[in-house]
Amino acid sequence: MPDLIRDELITTLRSSISTSNTNLTSDIELFQNDVLRPVLKFQHSALIALFNNESLLQKQLKKTSTREDYMSVLQAFISKEAKFRHILIGSVIGLLTESELEFYFKEKKNCNKRIITMIIKRFTDTALN
Repeated sequence: MPDLIRDELITTLRSSISTSNTNLTSDIELFQNDVLRPVLKFQHSALIALFNNESLLQKQLKKTSTREDYMSVLQAFISKEAKFRHILIGSVIGLLTESELEFYFKEKKNCNKRIITMIIKRFTDTALN
């Protein structure tokens, strides 16, 4: 029973993001659009705070001059710094329902890749706009 209450609370926190779901969309794409994107949107300010608090990353990013350099430095940092990467991923999966977690664990590698890709895009878009 408590898990049901938790799941309901979690789903009500998320904003609805309209996507054009077609029959050709795979399960992982549906999960990305229906679950991960709303969680990332909800967690945006927390993710930006984590990003801004990572001083070594900020020093490296100050040396970049183009959007491509910025994304490259960001990707390399997240790839090398497992602790930071795990914190980012954890801040997303901590807001999944029980059934969403089951799907996540079945597709963990693919989900993590998508989470990090979307986070990098969010960081880049926020910082360079």
